[in-house]
Amino acid sequence: MLLKFDNNFLKDTVYVSFLYTIKSMQSLFQFMFTLVCVYISFWSLQNVEFEKIVLHSARRQILILRAFLAIVIGYFVANFFLTMGNLIISFSQSFQR
Repeated sequence: MLLKFDNNFLKDTVYVSFLYTIKSMQSLFQFMFTLVCVYISFWSLQNVEFEKIVLHSARRQILILRAFLAIVIGYFVANFFLTMGNLIISFSQSFQR
């Protein structure tokens, strides 16, 4: 017995596959953009002298503090720009309808 699929089933399958591809590309872009923002914030925190604030014997803690601050700042900066981009796109699409 052969299974027969109508043309709509094939179209729906291709459409769902396309949507998953778009969603995965969007997730990859968000991840890469967040990594870039974390790197830029880590690079910008290199000029902040935490050694003046913290004890001199706490060199490793200063590095970890700098890394955690870079992650937090980079995440929030990336989240801000990604949210603003999505809002601008949805706002512009609302005028096209």
